[in-house]
Amino acid sequence: MTDKWSVEDFLSQYSNEGTLNLYRSTLRDYFKLFYPELKKHDIRTIDKELVEISLQYIKQDKDFRKDLMRYREHISANTPKTIMTKLAVLIRYFEKSGFSFRGCFIEVDFDSWKNRWMMESEYPPRLTVN
Repeated sequence: MTDKWSVEDFLSQYSNEGTLNLYRSTLRDYFKLFYPELKKHDIRTIDKELVEISLQYIKQDKDFRKDLMRYREHISANTPKTIMTKLAVLIRYFEKSGFSFRGCFIEVDFDSWKNRWMMESEYPPRLTVN
């Protein structure tokens, strides 16, 4: 295995069916946002193409932070907990694929409550993977 993990390489670490389904659907949703041609395919075809597309994405000079914020906007209708879970999945995957993160600053808007929560700057990063 190379130091660049495909979606299947990443998912092979997990055996729990619920975890696999959540992680696979999150990664599928993320890559469909940046590769619209995937939306034309059924799930089985997309999952086969995800291996190649995930490695292609990693090899390109992508602005992951910008793409992650775009994805966050894409899933903004989800509950805050779901948003945090999906972002954590992506960060874990990209860390395993060679991206480096010093930590993540989290800001969550609770539109229905007209409230915003921001991680304090001295707060230890919760989403880092070592």
